[in-house]
Amino acid sequence: MEPQLLTPCLSAGTNLTMEGELLPVLEFHTSASLATVILRTLSIVIAFLLIITSNFVNLIVLPRTNCFGEVTQFLLMSLAVEDFLIGVCLAFAIWPAVADFWPFGDAVCKIIGSLGTLLAAASSLTLMCISVDRFLAVTRPLRYVTIVTLKRARFVITAVWLVCFIFIAFVDTATWPPLQNIEYDTVLCNCIVKFFDDRVFPRALAAAAVCVVLPSIIITATNAKLLVVTIAHAKRIDALPRNHNFNDGGRRISSREFKAVRTTLVITGIYYMAWAPFLATQIYLAFSSVAIADWLHFLSGYLVLSNSWWNVFIYSFMNKSFRKTLADFVAAKCACYQRSNDGEMMPTQAFVVTDGRAISTPQVS
Repeated sequence: MEPQLLTPCLSAGTNLTMEGELLPVLEFHTSASLATVILRTLSIVIAFLLIITSNFVNLIVLPRTNCFGEVTQFLLMSLAVEDFLIGVCLAFAIWPAVADFWPFGDAVCKIIGSLGTLLAAASSLTLMCISVDRFLAVTRPLRYVTIVTLKRARFVITAVWLVCFIFIAFVDTATWPPLQNIEYDTVLCNCIVKFFDDRVFPRALAAAAVCVVLPSIIITATNAKLLVVTIAHAKRIDALPRNHNFNDGGRRISSREFKAVRTTLVITGIYYMAWAPFLATQIYLAFSSVAIADWLHFLSGYLVLSNSWWNVFIYSFMNKSFRKTLADFVAAKCACYQRSNDGEMMPTQAFVVTDGRAISTPQVS
């Protein structure tokens, strides 16, 4: 099925030019009501702005905060990059939401559909890596620094992208010509991969097993285990007498690890909440002859995309160090400029944000 291309047709009205000539008015005739167009366009624009802005903030703040370890920080930044690129793909849905057709051509449709699926798979595997990282940090605290290194983390993320690319190519080449399983979805206003197409279904199952099912199993198992271990560890620390030599330090470590685990659990839980409705609707549409309501289809699709901007709010509301670093960074950027007499913004101080603190240095004029 080719992307739906809408050809502009002439309306009955005319416009009068400066020279007095009558020219026909061109209009796009769409099947969606005006209210539907307005609501879905606003929803897509808001989702786009939230994804781009929040992940841009993540990429700025995460390197400047000490609330996560070096490897965890790298993995979270990798996740932010993937989510940011999902926002870029979402930008291509804004005009189709307004005009009710895909204006960018078949080639761009195939690229956006493949790239969006690749990023979603990479996000799942990266989240799995974050869960495993937290699991090792809690259950193997003494060996963690030797087991999990930044070099190995970079290798793993590279492998994640390579695996996702291989399996997406494996699915997309199931048809000839390739990419025939990518279609424009008139409800979601974007191009998506049709995994339940009979031509690609066997390969799609293999790809789903590696990129969706396996990460889900590992994420669930590791998070369940580390939650039990963290709670047990916290109870043992609290049971130590107050005059114990390592009591205060142990309490600080326990509190820090528990907060990191809590953040990971919330991110993972929201990931499941975002993906479950979409997968359920896609399975239903593949095997049922009864269509679901357009609003439900749209909601399930953009609930998945909302997972790409929720993370920054999780960090903001659940991590004091992240909030402080963000506040200090914004304050530094605002304070280092003052308005001159002619209204031009001029730098007054140079600020460096280190460990969540903004340090000012007078600017030499």
